[in-house]
Amino acid sequence: MKLDKRNILLISIFALILLNAVLFFNLRSLDKRERRLKTKLSAMTKVYKEYKEASSQYGILKKRAFIKETPSASALEGLLEGLQLRGKLTRIKPIQKKTVDGYSMEDLEVEVSGLTLEELVRLLYRLENGREGFIVRSMRLKRAFSEEERLDSSIEVLLLRAGSGS
Repeated sequence: MKLDKRNILLISIFALILLNAVLFFNLRSLDKRERRLKTKLSAMTKVYKEYKEASSQYGILKKRAFIKETPSASALEGLLEGLQLRGKLTRIKPIQKKTVDGYSMEDLEVEVSGLTLEELVRLLYRLENGREGFIVRSMRLKRAFSEEERLDSSIEVLLLRAGSGS
């Protein structure tokens, strides 16, 4: 068989058509694979976010397990419960308790995380003006690591009660 220019041209065209078909089907399968992988990635990203949230909640609950139960701590937890901020409480640490002239005074350090500015103002108002008898001694604020518009706060409060204390 003799290959003339016409046959070479037909073979070349057929080879190009075959090459285009192979490339088309390979690209189509790669596109399908990319979509499947993107779907899996988005699902894994959701699971990772849920894991991080659960992990942070576990850390908060773990810290909360070490809250020393005292009447003062219970009063403070009740105050936070009334403001619907109980879930943001990370720690209550009794600092000092003493009795002076018939008054029981107990210093507490309260750590609350992830507060908005409005929640912080409501908390401070209730501490200072509530019936429980808390006095804010000092407060430290820092921006929350995860969300810049939220604040982590450490507040030192004094609970003043009449009598020898409860």
